[in-house]
Amino acid sequence: MPTTDGYYQDIESAISYLEGVNAFSNIKELMTGLVKDEGTIFPIMLNSELFQNHTYPQIRNLTETRKLFIELAHNETDIPKSMISYAAESFIEGPKRDSPLKNIQRLSQALGDFIIVCPTLYLADEMIARNKAVYMYSFNYRPKSSRFGEWMGVIHYEEVPFVFGYPLRKPKQYNKQDIEFSKKIMKIWTHFAKTGYQFYS
Repeated sequence: MPTTDGYYQDIESAISYLEGVNAFSNIKELMTGLVKDEGTIFPIMLNSELFQNHTYPQIRNLTETRKLFIELAHNETDIPKSMISYAAESFIEGPKRDSPLKNIQRLSQALGDFIIVCPTLYLADEMIARNKAVYMYSFNYRPKSSRFGEWMGVIHYEEVPFVFGYPLRKPKQYNKQDIEFSKKIMKIWTHFAKTGYQFYS
């Protein structure tokens, strides 16, 4: 969750600051983005005994999925439980009974929306409302050499190694397709940083 340190003692909360008229006064542009499966890393981070790289609990109904969301979010945040319960009802929808994989995907998406996606979009909206330029990307490439379970998809932070050329520096940890993809991503991002224009190849 957003926090303020001693340097910002005059700020009541991160949200109240973002809503202030002077927020972002020294910022002209923002580049931000999201990966396809932002939330799949959080169940493991919040309960590494229950969730692991290649295994997850066999949740078979919507009620259990919402209950687990409330437990995970409540244990790791200072957000009131009533608000978390409301989020569970709002974010997690679907049939009353479904496969464990589908329910874990619902849970992960809800956690991702709650922790990453909604705050990111909120920040972008606040900047746009102040006539700031906002550029967003969507990253949905799963590395062929991913060490994470298939159920996790494209996890949070997955784009960063490609942007900074990690597959080129550590080629033994990646395959040829990953290396070529990293080259392409670096070309696209540097072209955009220099010119402000999209680059297609």
